[in-house]
Amino acid sequence: MFEPRYTITNQIANRLSQIAEIKAMVGHSTLLPTREAFLRQAAAVKMAHTSTSIEGNRLEEYQVKQLAEGKTIRAEEDQIREVKNYLLALRGIDNLADTKKKFGTEDILFIHKTVTSGLVEPEKAGKFRSTPVYIINTLPKGNEELAYTPLRSGEVLDLIKNLLDWLNKSSQIHPVIRGGLFHYHF
Repeated sequence: MFEPRYTITNQIANRLSQIAEIKAMVGHSTLLPTREAFLRQAAAVKMAHTSTSIEGNRLEEYQVKQLAEGKTIRAEEDQIREVKNYLLALRGIDNLADTKKKFGTEDILFIHKTVTSGLVEPEKAGKFRSTPVYIINTLPKGNEELAYTPLRSGEVLDLIKNLLDWLNKSSQIHPVIRGGLFHYHF
């Protein structure tokens, strides 16, 4: 059984209190539906831009915004597809959050398939990896160094199941802590 070890420092406890206060203020404020839609769209654009740029996507945030608005932009097709897939996955995650009590492996694979559709071989989209992978750093002069070797592919499914089992049984843990631990270990 997966059991993460963590410590809640005074600083973390203070920040959790601040989050709770802000959440209560937002919960008690009246937000016009158009303003809420605007804020959700802005957050989705920021997440899509930040997350895809970490993976090497070169689109600017204003281009991601244009794609989110359904506009056409000039850029490499894979760059566009990656952002569109990510935006679609965010909508899928919102739907999962609204309709499900528990999060399972099928949900992870659905998100993976959505994000990778048209970017990887169809037989790899929405599947756990079956081959080794390596994380490589490209050095300034073009040389490469092995930065990290992830777990063997045969270990992934059981570890994900254990992590999800913990997530679905850890409702007593503050949601911010729970989300952070899940993200870190995932």
